[in-house]
Amino acid sequence: MLLFSSGAIWLLTAAERKEGRVTQVVRNVSLLAPHVAARPARLNDDVTDGSAVHTGADSRAEFTFADLTITRVGANSIFSFDQDGRNVSVESGAILLRVPKGSGGARIRSSALTVGITGTTVMFESRPRNYSKLIVLEGSSQAWLTKHPGKKITVHAGQMLIVKPDAAHLPEPVNIDESLVLRTAILITEFPPLPSLDLMRSVAENQKKSGGPLFKPAHRCHRYGRARCECVNSLATEPASHFGQRTAQTVGRDHARGLPDRERRLSIRRALVSCVAGRLDSLLS
Repeated sequence: MLLFSSGAIWLLTAAERKEGRVTQVVRNVSLLAPHVAARPARLNDDVTDGSAVHTGADSRAEFTFADLTITRVGANSIFSFDQDGRNVSVESGAILLRVPKGSGGARIRSSALTVGITGTTVMFESRPRNYSKLIVLEGSSQAWLTKHPGKKITVHAGQMLIVKPDAAHLPEPVNIDESLVLRTAILITEFPPLPSLDLMRSVAENQKKSGGPLFKPAHRCHRYGRARCECVNSLATEPASHFGQRTAQTVGRDHARGLPDRERRLSIRRALVSCVAGRLDSLLS
């Protein structure tokens, strides 16, 4: 006698049809299947190969594929996928991609950066006018400039790579505070635990034991009105007062010139608070 759970049946049929399934949806998430009008995503919807996904403000979604590849997408994001979720194109916004070990490779692409992974969990963010960002949470990945694929670098677990849209060369990856990411990233904290969570925790624990300097992945808010604000990735060991002083020096210079003193101080304070404390539609929001 053959016994199959509904989950097993879905895995078999999804594998045959090259489909994924919506396993979480919050607020405004639209699916755009090939040659079909856009429709709201609903829990347990099938997602066909070649589909695109668009999320609105304060929205997020998760898609699970037949081999248990998991894709999570944050707010204000547009991305598409094919090959059972293994070939992902991120037009804008942030995603998390977890590919099980031993199940083959995957590729993430933005206009600036392309990443090849296998048996890895990563987060990837594309802001086409500003930067593309890769954070490797466990495993490792190969990264290269989309327009200059000749040179590839390896980005290891606990590292981050940020590339400007006009970059001609890849910068060196930096070591980040992975425990901070695990505690604060909405693509992790607002979803069920990933199968690779223990591996990610192990990376964070090893970082703590090594005692080396770690960057805190902070949000970059590119504009506050007309004010420019750069909340750059600060060293975890840097005193908060130094970070605040350094950030304040770069906040709202063009906007604050010529304003009365009180209004100028308020403008800088609002921009600084928005950078440091705000909840943001990025990898950490």
